[in-house]
Amino acid sequence: MGNNIYNNRDVKNSEIVKLLNELPKISAPSNFEYNLMVKIKNGEFEIRDEKNRSRRIAWIVTPAFGVALSALLFFWLIPPS
Repeated sequence: MGNNIYNNRDVKNSEIVKLLNELPKISAPSNFEYNLMVKIKNGEFEIRDEKNRSRRIAWIVTPAFGVALSALLFFWLIPPS
């Protein structure tokens, strides 16, 4: 791991390069790329936007419902003069 790939004249980034070189190596299985491509082509992946869509709708509907209910109660409880 003693290979310095960066330019030796680049002193200001040498600390960053040193820290990056000290990161542990992560190895993926040999067929990782193939399995990933198969999942993508088969559509076996989850889009996070669709998963959280119901939560976003609830954040919009709940306050709107509260305002409408408050207006109805206000006009129902306070009789017109």
